[in-house]
Amino acid sequence: MSGPIGFYVTSDDAQCVDCHDPGEWSGFEEWQEPSVIFEGTIADSPTHCTDCGALIPHGLTVDGYGYVAERLARRAGRPDILDKWARTYGPYLEDFVDVDHDALGVGSYSGSDRTLDAASTRALDQLSRLRSAGPPDLGPPGL
Repeated sequence: MSGPIGFYVTSDDAQCVDCHDPGEWSGFEEWQEPSVIFEGTIADSPTHCTDCGALIPHGLTVDGYGYVAERLARRAGRPDILDKWARTYGPYLEDFVDVDHDALGVGSYSGSDRTLDAASTRALDQLSRLRSAGPPDLGPPGL
């Protein structure tokens, strides 16, 4: 396993390796030290640095990839964040959910139009059917 790519400094906040200064960490509840985020770390949603906003690109659970696919399809969120998610997680979405990349705007998300078009509506319908059928038995891709 390679070195850390980030650190959870509280249960809700993370820092990238560039922003994290171990000498400035004042502790959190019962934690003896920040929790390390490695490339192989898996979470239910993408993680961003609390200080600079950079994406900390770790693996996601099946629900995490579903969450990303749904947010991209609905264009729900800040365009700059959704663009980072599309570039980082978009290539892996088809391994976790059967949704058309063109419908999600993966790789070409502009974020200017927040209305659902027909392709996005179809993608969300597909995602809803997949979720009701249960998650596939897949592991995370290597990032």
